Amino acid sequence: IKNVQTLLSSDYNCYLLYKTKNIEKYYRVIEYYEGPDVLSSVKAVVDALPIRSKNDIVINGNDIIELGFSGIMIGEILNDIEHRIAECHLENESNAVIDYIRRNYDKNKRVN
Repeated sequence: IKNVQTLLSSDYNCYLLYKTKNIEKYYRVIEYYEGPDVLSSVKAVVDALPIRSKNDIVINGNDIIELGFSGIMIGEILNDIEHRIAECHLENESNAVIDYIRRNYDKNKRVN
């Protein structure tokens, strides 16, 4: 991780830490270069992440298909949901996720 303090001050800090595979491997490096206070901040953000992987999302592609979506829309919706949940902008709860999809995506829209 290049500049951890910049990462922590970023609007995307939760998502970037979420997307950093095995962030725990970097704890010693962070502490050495940035200090124990920054490490503590990183750990707090990581510990508070609502999901640790895409597998933790309460719905999957089959659920999105059942809502009437198909093709590349399934992946686009899953990526959007993953990002929003990791950033704590969407609760990782079935009804909340399904309501979000229904409000923000048009299943009649055809995408090539």
